[in-house]
Amino acid sequence: MARTRRRSASNPIVEFFSKDPFGVTWFTLLFIAVLIAKWWYIDPPAISAQSCLACVTALMVVFAIVVTLLISVFWILWIAKRQKKNLLFLFLITVLILACTALFDFVSQEAFSQLYYRGFLPWHEMDVTYLLDDFLRHSAGLYLGVLVIYAMLRIAFDPGFAPRKYVIPINLAFIAVAAFLLLMGIMLY
Repeated sequence: MARTRRRSASNPIVEFFSKDPFGVTWFTLLFIAVLIAKWWYIDPPAISAQSCLACVTALMVVFAIVVTLLISVFWILWIAKRQKKNLLFLFLITVLILACTALFDFVSQEAFSQLYYRGFLPWHEMDVTYLLDDFLRHSAGLYLGVLVIYAMLRIAFDPGFAPRKYVIPINLAFIAVAAFLLLMGIMLY
């Protein structure tokens, strides 16, 4: 038991990501909740491959986690250089959020089209068209909304941003607007 603890404590990857207390755990939980709310309760897709939808969603969540780790790496590296969190940091986080969303959309589109063309996704052609044209694109939009909320929550709870009397209300306003837009995207699409 002690040998396992020493190994994980000395693992450089585990040590690196332990410097980021928010990590992507909260993002993952929020993204899973949004996907379940949208695709299972509010607007379940009318496709014949309904049983494979959970597998597709699980694979999308894995892609989202891997892509969102880029933000954690950026955050940790910024802190490691002892840089102040200022407008440049916020600009770079915004650009990184947009880049992560584009990367998530690209990886999802490529992976699922390759899975279908290689025979690993036994869906009808009409269902795959829905998956590639609607389901994945809309899920990328949901990813963007959740990622904005996640980033604003991280910034709001990070004591490195000053003055706190401006950071918290501005971030709460951003979170409220992003949550409203995310809800509108879920309900009206």
